[in-house]
Amino acid sequence: MITEDSTAKDKVLLGTLGRIFGGVTAKILDFMIIHRNWDYSKQDLAKNSGVSLRHAILAIEKLEKHEFVKYTRNVGATHMYQLNLENDLIRQFVQCVRTMSEQEFQKEADKINNYQKQPVAAISV
Repeated sequence: MITEDSTAKDKVLLGTLGRIFGGVTAKILDFMIIHRNWDYSKQDLAKNSGVSLRHAILAIEKLEKHEFVKYTRNVGATHMYQLNLENDLIRQFVQCVRTMSEQEFQKEADKINNYQKQPVAAISV
């Protein structure tokens, strides 16, 4: 389930990690997991994750150091980064996030089903 982050300057959709853990790194990982087939600049990651460029740069450097993301290419003078799906830990992490998302979705679906099953009170005038 994806929700909007109303505190962000620009509306940003939060994935599972952003909602559960919050924080810059979680928001960037959420975006990169959802869009794992493409590469992005630090500026694009910051904007699409709803974080400041300064904090995104620090988070991406940390993620790159731990080989969670990898440098893919240059577009002009801009470095591009992608989720490192060659890393076994990241592949397992993506599966874990998928499972967490499915559980969240099921909880929300159960709430809706339980709400719809409640009897409607008769209104007398």
